Amino acid sequence: MSKVAIIIASLILAAMFATVPLLANALPPEFIADKTVVEVGETVTFTILWCIGAEPYKAEWDFDGDGKPDITVEGTKSQIMLPIAWVYHAPGTYSVILVITDSTPITRWEERPDYITVTEVAMKGDFDRDGDIDIFDFVDFADSYGSETGDPNYNAIGDFNNDGHIDIFDFVDFADVYGYGT
Repeated sequence: MSKVAIIIASLILAAMFATVPLLANALPPEFIADKTVVEVGETVTFTILWCIGAEPYKAEWDFDGDGKPDITVEGTKSQIMLPIAWVYHAPGTYSVILVITDSTPITRWEERPDYITVTEVAMKGDFDRDGDIDIFDFVDFADSYGSETGDPNYNAIGDFNNDGHIDIFDFVDFADVYGYGT
């Protein structure tokens, strides 16, 4: 092999290895949220749709876009792809970042700027949002009674003291506002 061919081959290899970091995220992981607009205290469930690489994986979720992982899951592809629930406790617009590192280790990421919007909770006790607190709201309150943040029947509208549990203390507050607006 001539010196020119060796130099050209060296340059080609150097160029290929120099672009590896650029190619590492060529196929970023994909994720979705079950809701992108929620009220304070509502649960959002995030699911990884797909990722590539060699097991085991480390998936780091940053739900508020501050650059620090809020939840880290390690394991096989099927383990890191299990749905992850997160509750937002303050109104605002949040970016969500998912960083997945495989065993090689190659890191891939997906960032969704301003992906989740969290609004203030509607009037406490007005489950059907019709401007009054009546028997229809009581039925919904009764359905959420005994639930806590993350439960499928939890509804922040019935959590009067914002402690993440709908309990007897919230019932007392519900009773105080019952009949409002009628």
